[in-house]
Amino acid sequence: MPFRILLAALGIASCGNPIMEGVLAPLYKENSASGGKDGSAPDKAVPLVIALDLGTMTDSNSGWEELLADIANAGKYVALDLSGCSMDGGLFNPGGAGTGKDKIVSLTLPEAATEIAAGMSGNSAFQHWTALKEVRGANIGAVGDLAFRGCAALVTVDLPKAASLGSEAFKGCAALRTVNLPRAASIGAEAFRDCASLTGLNLPEAVSIAADAFNNCAALRTVNLPKAASIGVDAFNSCTSLTGLILPVAASIGHHAFSGCAALKTVVLPEATSIDFNAFQGCTALTEANLPKAASLGGSAFYATGGIALTVTLAAAPPAVGRNTFDNVAVSKNVTLKVPSGSIGNEINQYNTTWQEAFKGVGNDVAPPALNTDVDAGDINPYITLNIESL
Repeated sequence: MPFRILLAALGIASCGNPIMEGVLAPLYKENSASGGKDGSAPDKAVPLVIALDLGTMTDSNSGWEELLADIANAGKYVALDLSGCSMDGGLFNPGGAGTGKDKIVSLTLPEAATEIAAGMSGNSAFQHWTALKEVRGANIGAVGDLAFRGCAALVTVDLPKAASLGSEAFKGCAALRTVNLPRAASIGAEAFRDCASLTGLNLPEAVSIAADAFNNCAALRTVNLPKAASIGVDAFNSCTSLTGLILPVAASIGHHAFSGCAALKTVVLPEATSIDFNAFQGCTALTEANLPKAASLGGSAFYATGGIALTVTLAAAPPAVGRNTFDNVAVSKNVTLKVPSGSIGNEINQYNTTWQEAFKGVGNDVAPPALNTDVDAGDINPYITLNIESL
């Protein structure tokens, strides 16, 4: 029972378990010896290093449940270090509602833990951890779906061995700023959606970025994804602070992947062969798109990109171009296509028949303000000045 641990911590009686005795003593001191960390507020959390058997964690009689009950009973905020704890299996499952979870400010997971449990029935696994600011886990290899969704106070995540992040793993963690995931190869759908404070992203081993993974990360300015082979649908939609993007090996870009990235100025995709529809819709600051291997540009790929001049670097062979590539632009827009020397015929800067045919029907042909009408088949949008230059 929790009361046994409490008595042992206070030295009133023995609980019969020498590992447990005394470990919670800091919770019952008026003022801890460590810099006034008395647990009265989250920024005064009591450092609590625990070494006990957590058991199955979900069993009502487990060491984990007893520990939570004692934390609740003490009523103090704690920085909880479980690195020395043993447990049944490698799955860290914080369980359901319980008590005491709202007092844990920092969590260091057991070294025995290799996986963080998924949420259930649409609820986050850590949904009641309202004060949680930091999570660290030396040997965590996988983070389950919805694990930390909605942990609004969470600022720091340090999981150096995590290889996969489930869907919505950190969705809605509005305060999240520091993420250390050097081995993460798979980023699930909506994994970081609505993380409003995330400014930088370094995922050196990430290969797959699923749909909506970083949707609406409005503060995100820098992205490092050197091994990402695919960018999912809406992956960076509405990342309004993102200014530049280099994806050196990405082969496919999903539709609306960068839609609404209003600050995005340059895009470098040297290996991308497929750019899906509306990929750069609403990127009104975009001046340069380097797509030297693009075999297809989806419909409305550069929809509503405004009147700023745009240079697009393409391959020697014209890509398959969807309808209305530059639809709904401003009154006028200069678009320069840069292609390898020799691919546009004898006269540089003149429309070559092949390229001209490729970009017929790429915009609208009506005067402002009604800028949403498709062009007639075979027409070049009169509000688009299309130039073709040799690299």
